[in-house]
Amino acid sequence: SSDDPHAVNQKINVIKEALKAVYQADNATRITLYLPDATKLEYGAFEGCNALARASLPLLETAGSGTFNGCNSLTDVSLPLLTTAESNTFNGCTNLTSVSLPKLTTAGGGTFSDCTSLTSVSLPKLETAEGYTFYNCTNLTSATLPKLETAGRSTFSDCSSLTSVTLPKLETAEGYT
Repeated sequence: SSDDPHAVNQKINVIKEALKAVYQADNATRITLYLPDATKLEYGAFEGCNALARASLPLLETAGSGTFNGCNSLTDVSLPLLTTAESNTFNGCTNLTSVSLPKLTTAGGGTFSDCTSLTSVSLPKLETAEGYTFYNCTNLTSATLPKLETAGRSTFSDCSSLTSVTLPKLETAEGYT
């Protein structure tokens, strides 16, 4: 049941192992994940699952550190209730092209770092972006963050294609933002 975090975590571990086994058997296969009952994912839940192409988690509110870290086939995520993405949630998701997380308020350090295919972000509720949030997103051209108040160190470092940034509420920007 979704009320039992242990049961959900056990299910996630089984899914993660299955995704890795599929990739080892046939590295061209891509999987779409639909996980309707998870509200929180623990550290590294799907880290390194290279067969994962799409993920839909309609009730997810918190993504632990490294949840999708290194999922280099991930192109699309649907996380409509996500409010907190801990550090490195999407780090190294090199095929993720756009992100729309309508409820996200907090992005931990390196949340989207090295997402080299990311071209645009729209995070209408984001208030805090910790250090290196978009570091090395070399194809990022547009960032719309209307509620962002705090940007950590090097938030947009090495975003060499960035041409449009909307940050009307920004109050605190640490070095090299």
